[in-house]
Amino acid sequence: MINNQTNFETIEQQSYQTEILPSDKSILDHLSINPSDIKSIKPRWKRTQYRAIVNWLTKYQFYEDASNLDKVRGYVEAFYHLCEVENWDSASKVLLSPLEFLDGNHLSLQLDIWSYYQEEISLCQKLLYKLNSTVDIDCFVVMGDGYIDLGQYQKAFEAYQNGLKLSRQINNCNGEITNLLCLGLICHYQGQYNEAVKYYQQALKTNIKLEDLTSEYLFLKAKTLGNLGITYHNLDKYNESVQCNESSLALFRQLGDQRGEASALLGLGQDYYTLGDYEKGFDCTQQALDIAQEIGDRSNEAEALNILGMLYREMGDYEQAIDLHQQQIIIVREVGDLRGEGYAMGNLSVVYEKLEDYVQSGNYAQKHLAISQRLGDRRGEGAALHSLGIALLELSEFTDALKILQTALAIFKEVDSKSEEAQILQDLAIVYWELSDIDSALECCYKALDLITALELPSIKNCQELIEQIKNNEQQRD
Repeated sequence: MINNQTNFETIEQQSYQTEILPSDKSILDHLSINPSDIKSIKPRWKRTQYRAIVNWLTKYQFYEDASNLDKVRGYVEAFYHLCEVENWDSASKVLLSPLEFLDGNHLSLQLDIWSYYQEEISLCQKLLYKLNSTVDIDCFVVMGDGYIDLGQYQKAFEAYQNGLKLSRQINNCNGEITNLLCLGLICHYQGQYNEAVKYYQQALKTNIKLEDLTSEYLFLKAKTLGNLGITYHNLDKYNESVQCNESSLALFRQLGDQRGEASALLGLGQDYYTLGDYEKGFDCTQQALDIAQEIGDRSNEAEALNILGMLYREMGDYEQAIDLHQQQIIIVREVGDLRGEGYAMGNLSVVYEKLEDYVQSGNYAQKHLAISQRLGDRRGEGAALHSLGIALLELSEFTDALKILQTALAIFKEVDSKSEEAQILQDLAIVYWELSDIDSALECCYKALDLITALELPSIKNCQELIEQIKNNEQQRD
């Protein structure tokens, strides 16, 4: 069984503002705040607010062992004080501009990286509808990202729909593409792959004016192609996935975007893994790992470890696979990637299944299931149930295995994953065989064979052999 990690993310804030705000006292110049003018500000309450802004931005210091939130508290507090005096322009710069202090990240993005999702949402809600539609679009994207990370998909969907509506009202092509891309992402996370494809295709077909053909547009196109590739992969359309990932890779290399390049290489690595071309899978994934480690991209580093772990598992090196997934868990917990942690647990479950340690396999499957249910990740839930069902089957808990695998089968039918549906049907056939229900066993086998044949999967021989085994065993009984 394959647990496919989705190595794309919510859309990061790439270029809300182009100027980088410094971390020293000159930040006040960029915000058009002159400390010497504060004493003449009236009324007094407003003067007090501006003094607080200056102090938070220029005098605030944090202890060496401070929490991540305390590291940016000066900016967060300054933002709220700027909102109190309704200086929305400066407030938007503090929240949505690259900050020198954060190595060029926006405050909203840094909060997201550190998993302060509710905080980034609250800040954007404060700024929403206070300045202009362009800032509102940016706020909706940030809020949607936060809601996705919290597993609140309906709220995320509403945020992106609002952003899409505003983008179309003011003919903001990049905003339109960004929100379509995000809407596709939500559908993907919920296993609605065909709906996701529709949003991605809309994004790629968006009419772009000549003056809008900027590097930001090319970045969004590359990102969309990458996400579309992953969705095609989960729809078992592997050739289409390879084409999308190769196109995404070419664009990211053209832009000199190393993080994007690593993501596209990971998409290809996963494609080749599924197609059984392990040499190409290793090559692409190792390239991605090298890039991720070079630029300090922990998320893509974790995903590279994930795919390498799956590759080593298929090559029979289970010890190395376990080590790689354990390294992956350390990183995803560090960056607060709960979804990635779930997939690591799922892949460890599969490794222990290969080692015939079915108790340990079942334990990891339970952990994967709990995380997937918390996130509303239907595909992950199906994969976890599949692993759990196999563990119960091998432990001779046939009745429980039957119920679990039937639930997993329903999920994969729901998300239209034919390859995983075929795998579960073969496992159900074995359960029915153990329960002496030969008719049901053969029915499952023939359904699986039809799917495998249509998809041209390499597992066709295994399915045919299973059918022969069941038939021969029944004949011997007769």
